[in-house]
Amino acid sequence: MSRTVLFRLTAALAGLMFTLDAHAQAADPPPPKTGEQVREQIRTALTDIGRIVAPNGIDEKRYIDLGGARQWIMLRGQDRAAPILLFLHGGPGSPISPAAYAYQRPWEDFFVVVHWDQRGFGRSRGTTPAETAKLKGTLNRTQYIRDTIELIEKLRAEFGQRKIVLVGQSWGTVLALEVAHRRPDLLYAVVTQGLAANWMASPRLLYDHLLREADAKGNVAEAKRLRELGPLPETVEPQKMFDWARRLGVGFPDANTWHNIRGPGDSWGRRMDALEYVSPDYSAAEYAADHAAQQADGAGLLARYQEAMAPVLPWDAERDVGTRIKVPFIVMQGTHDWQTSRDLAKAYFDKVCAPYKKWVEFPHSAHALNIEQPGLSVVALVNDVLPAVRGEVPKGAVRCGNAK
Repeated sequence: MSRTVLFRLTAALAGLMFTLDAHAQAADPPPPKTGEQVREQIRTALTDIGRIVAPNGIDEKRYIDLGGARQWIMLRGQDRAAPILLFLHGGPGSPISPAAYAYQRPWEDFFVVVHWDQRGFGRSRGTTPAETAKLKGTLNRTQYIRDTIELIEKLRAEFGQRKIVLVGQSWGTVLALEVAHRRPDLLYAVVTQGLAANWMASPRLLYDHLLREADAKGNVAEAKRLRELGPLPETVEPQKMFDWARRLGVGFPDANTWHNIRGPGDSWGRRMDALEYVSPDYSAAEYAADHAAQQADGAGLLARYQEAMAPVLPWDAERDVGTRIKVPFIVMQGTHDWQTSRDLAKAYFDKVCAPYKKWVEFPHSAHALNIEQPGLSVVALVNDVLPAVRGEVPKGAVRCGNAK
């Protein structure tokens, strides 16, 4: 073929591709003009990208009864027969189900991932004032543990599985360890992310960290302010803790939620709200209704949070669940996590005796490790957690015989 013919053929092909592309663009809907249209276009794209298309997949959202209260769950996975992974959100009172799409899609290739809005919060706060009022007096650690166990039992029965994988994040680590302590027969493994090994010790270590940071930077005014404030008093009263946190002035307990965001706007709530705003699992109408309800119920929400928090503040993993865990124990912890101290978590981990245990450090993360390093989180789940389902021990795990 001559160079002239080749040139003409190439030019003709380029012209054809340009024409086809122009027709394709003409067939697309017009570009959005308003903020709501942009938002809906983003939601539609995220919905399409995250669509479960596997023949035996599952994508369900529904209410169930737990402990006499109507509570919300969301289930997603590429294979209904895959191991169940129940995710326990933080807080108390910080459901993550509308924002879970930001990290969990890879998990769904290996697990049926279940999110649950715990009683009193999110879509489990009650759909009427009367329903919400009935929850008063039940927002305590004992009832949350009972709800978790009941949910696991229902999932086992529905999916015909003997056990599940239990993953707790922040406050959810308290629930996860309590359930592992009481009902190890229900679990293949217990996984903690942002392990709250000692609830009241973490803010004291955070205070020390901030003071060292101010001294190191030569910030004399900030160091003086912190010394005048003093560390968190020896108290388990929620209001006293809130008052101290307000005077600390760094967004506690959100300080160091993220490693790559420091300063104004680094709070957990603000970032989660942005993700919820375009969530494929939270329609625009649901978002609007939820935020209107929160604004109308501000005092009630604070009261529920204080009720739920009160029995959590004195919690200590070593004292309350001990150091012998009867199921495989995997800890995923951000190096820069001061919200649930990395050092406290490691000290507890080192004392634990379990069928096997594995410490997985996230070197570029703080408290939001699933979003900060999502690749590392799915690798850890596949390499270090799935072996427990098969009765195997992963590489690098420590067994009870050689535990510290």
